[in-house]
Amino acid sequence: MIFAASEKMLRSISHSLLLFFLVTAFSGCYIADQVLLEPPAPAKPDLQKSSEKAVKEYVRSKSDDGYYNSLGFSDAVVFVPQELIDLETLEEYRREGIISGASTDSMIDSKRKYAEENQIQRTVNITHFFTVSKTDQPLEVIGADYILNDTFGVMDFTPVVLFTIPSAYETALHYFYYEYTIFYSPDPQESRRLSNQFYYFYKKQLKTINDISLRSAFYRHAVVLTDLVGKTGTFDQNLVAAQMIRNHYLDLKDSVVRHELNYSALYEKRIQQELEGYYIFHKFIETKDSLNDTLVNRFDFDPYFQITGIRPAESSETDLFNN
Repeated sequence: MIFAASEKMLRSISHSLLLFFLVTAFSGCYIADQVLLEPPAPAKPDLQKSSEKAVKEYVRSKSDDGYYNSLGFSDAVVFVPQELIDLETLEEYRREGIISGASTDSMIDSKRKYAEENQIQRTVNITHFFTVSKTDQPLEVIGADYILNDTFGVMDFTPVVLFTIPSAYETALHYFYYEYTIFYSPDPQESRRLSNQFYYFYKKQLKTINDISLRSAFYRHAVVLTDLVGKTGTFDQNLVAAQMIRNHYLDLKDSVVRHELNYSALYEKRIQQELEGYYIFHKFIETKDSLNDTLVNRFDFDPYFQITGIRPAESSETDLFNN
């Protein structure tokens, strides 16, 4: 009777083992897809703190003689390779008695050895934004994705934002990053609402830009606008367009002297009622080699007030300034 019972149990275990491998074989793709499609769970608070501390120490060690200032971190996210998922699933089934035997032990040992030899481990992904400042140099603004191993060592990092700004824009950078109120209204709630709209508009666009150079340029542009809005308390489109033109000429750093005379009204560009951007005409005196010339240029902007085109105004367009 004892032998019969043991034989029955053995058949049950063998059946369970066979069932397990059949299920695994037919659902392997599903499991892999599930891991890729489902968003990883955020790290626990202690893991978040450990990840932030490790990245800060790493950045400080690489900052040379610059002053490092942390802006903030994204939520840390833990990634578990499929090989570890398979190994730990087998180990759990063995603990629960679903599978057992020498072949099971051998399979688990083999998978564990493979993971160790190939350094397959859990990793933590976290994004860090910070600045590095050096004496008499522009402020470096850096955002990077960091990959940490299971002992919080930095394995790799990839820049996501990288640009410089004059130190005078540091406050605006903080305002944009933390989304402080920049609009003025007698009603504080209205000030907050307008500020939220501004940040949402520009940060939503930031998320759509994959190229690091374009993303960095757009981020810098948004910081410059944040500074302008913060100083005026409003988003005056004509004022913004004029300031973008002044900044453009300042960035040229050429020997030409320009004296602005006037700006036209700001015009919208629409295609089938869809806003494509704006344009404005700028009249100025250009002095080069002691010669003065009065010119009118047309400046085109995208919906985010980035300059997309500059050309001399046509004769019919210069009539805007004849009155």
